[in-house]
Amino acid sequence: MFGRRKQSAPPVGDAVFAEAATRAGFRLDPSQIVAAQHLSGRDHLYLTGPVGRGKTWLVDTYLGALPPKCARRLHWHEFGRDLDALIKDRGLEGALATITSGIRVLCFDELTVDDRADGIYVDAVIRRAIERDIRLIITSNHRPSDLMPHPLLHATFLPSIDFIEIHCSTVEIDGGTDYRARYRAGAHHDQGFAGGMWTTVRAVPTHRAPQPESVNGRNFFAWDSTPDHIGVTFEEICGRPLGAADYLRLARRYRSWTVSGVPGLATTDRQSARRFVHLVDILYDREAELNIECAFCRTEFAHCAAVDHISRARLMSRLSTLGESTAL
Repeated sequence: MFGRRKQSAPPVGDAVFAEAATRAGFRLDPSQIVAAQHLSGRDHLYLTGPVGRGKTWLVDTYLGALPPKCARRLHWHEFGRDLDALIKDRGLEGALATITSGIRVLCFDELTVDDRADGIYVDAVIRRAIERDIRLIITSNHRPSDLMPHPLLHATFLPSIDFIEIHCSTVEIDGGTDYRARYRAGAHHDQGFAGGMWTTVRAVPTHRAPQPESVNGRNFFAWDSTPDHIGVTFEEICGRPLGAADYLRLARRYRSWTVSGVPGLATTDRQSARRFVHLVDILYDREAELNIECAFCRTEFAHCAAVDHISRARLMSRLSTLGESTAL
């Protein structure tokens, strides 16, 4: 075992976080203060807690205080896409070398492991980082023991969970407040993801005839496609076998989205529900405007057993930042 070896990450003072919070107009809550103290240290760190508690803000602040180019940030959805491409080009060892070369800090943001292949790749990356004394920082809505939640797959990821728990200090951030929801309630947004609307439709809207679209060699139909906007039904964007890599490419292509015909997630199949969660995650992270047309109001839509409760909580927290209206 490698033990809790000190690695060469540059130090960042506690005051950085308090000053950043003051500039943003708020004060750190007690759990955020504890997390900031750990980020100011040099231990490998696993930040966990419910949605909207400030994990990403804390990591953004930490990374922003580091010298240029000494850190690499891997976002969950982009990680899978980029690693697949690197493996095809350079093999697994070459891909791992590329990801970990020339850095002193590696941040794995919003870690969610629910696939066997993803679990193997995540394990390889975190072991490579710690072997090379690169500081590892992970954020996740899941505690380490809750990763790979599928009952038939969980046992396969237990060695990775043990490795994380041995080498990383686990810090839970839960001040009891969903700051994302509070921010939405106290402010008006007209840009990015939060510039979108959740529209409860009482009748099926009439859209233009669907036109063929393609992404990464996969075909689907959109009822609107302009340089800035795509309009597409839930069935086309989530009912077809599209994945995170496809959504990432589309999110770069279109800055504004309207997804119509969104069903209550309790009435759709598990794969379509999971794709919708991935799509919302990616559009939120890319700050792409999202407009939803659904026969259910947002609170009724939340009742869903097709995705795990943590993913559902993250989904609803992000959707809570949208405006809300009703169309007759």
